[in-house]
Amino acid sequence: MRKNLPVTEVEKIYPAHYRLISSTDTRGVITHCNQDFIDVCGFSEEELIGAPHNLVRHPDMPAPVYKAMWETLKAGKPWMGAVKNRCKNGDHYWVSAYVTPLKDGNKIIGYESVRVNLDNASKRRALKMYQRLNQGKKPISPVLQLKSWVSQLAPIAIPTLVASAILAFSTGTMSAVIAGLAGFGALVWQQSAQNSIYQKLFQQRPEAYADPLVAETYSDWRGLKAQLSLVLMSEAARTRTALTRISDAATQLHSIVAQTRKQAESSNQLIQQQNQATEQTASAINQLATSIVEVAGQVENNSKQAGIAGDYVTTSTGLASEAMQSIQRLNNSVHSVAETVRALADSTSSIGQAADLISEIADQTNLLALNAAIEAARAGEHGRGFAVVAQEVRSLAQRTRESTENIHSIVNNLKSRAEQAVEVSMQGEEVANDGVDKVQQTEVALGTIAHSVADINTASLQMATVVEEQSEVADQINQQIAAISGIAQQSQDNATGTYQSSVELEQTTQHLYSLIQRFAARTDNVR
Repeated sequence: MRKNLPVTEVEKIYPAHYRLISSTDTRGVITHCNQDFIDVCGFSEEELIGAPHNLVRHPDMPAPVYKAMWETLKAGKPWMGAVKNRCKNGDHYWVSAYVTPLKDGNKIIGYESVRVNLDNASKRRALKMYQRLNQGKKPISPVLQLKSWVSQLAPIAIPTLVASAILAFSTGTMSAVIAGLAGFGALVWQQSAQNSIYQKLFQQRPEAYADPLVAETYSDWRGLKAQLSLVLMSEAARTRTALTRISDAATQLHSIVAQTRKQAESSNQLIQQQNQATEQTASAINQLATSIVEVAGQVENNSKQAGIAGDYVTTSTGLASEAMQSIQRLNNSVHSVAETVRALADSTSSIGQAADLISEIADQTNLLALNAAIEAARAGEHGRGFAVVAQEVRSLAQRTRESTENIHSIVNNLKSRAEQAVEVSMQGEEVANDGVDKVQQTEVALGTIAHSVADINTASLQMATVVEEQSEVADQINQQIAAISGIAQQSQDNATGTYQSSVELEQTTQHLYSLIQRFAARTDNVR
């Protein structure tokens, strides 16, 4: 047997109205416990649930008591007894326990115990009995049994003895003996009659718990009278257990109903908020539908504008292509002019060389004419005519020289102009080439723009289709929201009805709880 230690000698007193409730499976493992049990034993709910019920067993409790309890319970019958339990801190508390098997059909599926406060007289009797059992003695001492037997015989035995004594003094011994026997016979007859009445009472409640050992725990009486008292107490305990469980269920039901009422009230408020939100959503959907129509118009307009832009880009691309061809032709022309000017510059250089040659010839002619004049002067009269000719040649050479100088000046000027023309032609060629590059870049950019505009146009068409579909979906959503609004209104009506029903149910459970308390107060008078 499990022995829970340490223990103290301190008894924990708890209110008389407490009901310590617990349920276990067939192995004695706790599956349910109420708050009164938790408060008295000191263990938390987490420590109790899933733990064996002998967690609260006190080492002073004799093993035969639990043996008798389990034999009774496994036979499918209720058990009642005085139990000393151990608190978590080692203190102890006394209970009057009533344990019943829980059945599913004929099969035992667990056990349920409802325990109440044990009166002080029963504590004293149980303590003495349990001490004797722990010492290996009989639960009731012979002296106590004799005392009980004498107390039962005294109401008749004492008057009989007194009458016998009077007869012995007045009529003789035999008369006294006869009177004594008669009195004893009357005593036996009365006891037999009482036992017969008790047996008939037992027969009326054959399923009632009437263990003789437990009976003498709860009463100073002995025998059938104590058992009959235990029958009444066990029946009161059975009724109290039923009322306690019903009260516990009613309390839980009241709590659930209160939560249901709060939830119904909260649901009603949420449904009202949902209804308002649905109305706001419907309004927003209508606005969205209007916006979708406007967006559709804008998308269609954008598509048209994109088409126009595409046409402009196509036209600009054609013009850019023509401009590039024109610039290319201009570039070719400029290049040709530059080549011609270069050729002219080369020809001018040839003219300058020829003029240089003529100038040299003129210088030589002038020199020859000078020599001829000198020789003519030497010849005198004979050379006079030759001197005239030499002078003319010299004059011609001088004019030729002057002409070649003019030609040199013109050639140099022409050469300078030709070089400038070549430079300008080269600049024009560079500008033309740059223009060709720019036009080519522009043409590429226009091509990219054309593709982009085409993509925009395609996307706009697709967007228009999607917007049209969204418009249809928005209409469907609007219709669905209208249906949801109707359902929400119906749900709100239902929630209001549920709230009113929960309020009425809460009042009913409160009334039921009051009735149970009145019946329970009657059973509390019977221990």
